[in-house]
Amino acid sequence: MFRNAPPIFRIHPKAHYMKPGAVAFIPGWIILFITILSIATFFPSIFAPNASNNTYPMNPFLFAFIIGSLMPVFDDLLAFLFGPPFAHHSLFHSFLGAVLTYIFFFFLGGNQIAQYAILGNLYHIFFNFYLDIVTPFFPFSHREFGLTSFIHVSTYWIKVINYPIIFILFFLAVINFFTR
Repeated sequence: MFRNAPPIFRIHPKAHYMKPGAVAFIPGWIILFITILSIATFFPSIFAPNASNNTYPMNPFLFAFIIGSLMPVFDDLLAFLFGPPFAHHSLFHSFLGAVLTYIFFFFLGGNQIAQYAILGNLYHIFFNFYLDIVTPFFPFSHREFGLTSFIHVSTYWIKVINYPIIFILFFLAVINFFTR
């Protein structure tokens, strides 16, 4: 279907595609995180037992940012349901997907919620661009690139350098939060 397309529209032969019917199309840690968010949303008093208003387990803007950052999970779902041209890095790893995230959340919760949701989606895109690769111009181009494309250092080494820094900062943030 895409063999005779101009190079900019061809899907990279090494792109990660899920064949329709694949079972493990979303990483387990994302499923775990989604279950935690669902529990916190349905049973907010679990996480705020002494609060007088247990309507929200967290700030709605933070929640919109988190859900916006998880929107690229839908790329795996689209690849699972339809196969190519959708892939692990496709629609919601692109600027078009970020715009769709904004539109969805605008109708769901208004402009402020939508702004936080699109920022979450863009954060995910930036995070993947920095540490891996993305398809920022999907569906106009299936070309994947990231920081590695410009500095010519393997994503492996970018991760080796940055992951320890990320984990140390997270550890310090946890200590800071619980010692306040």
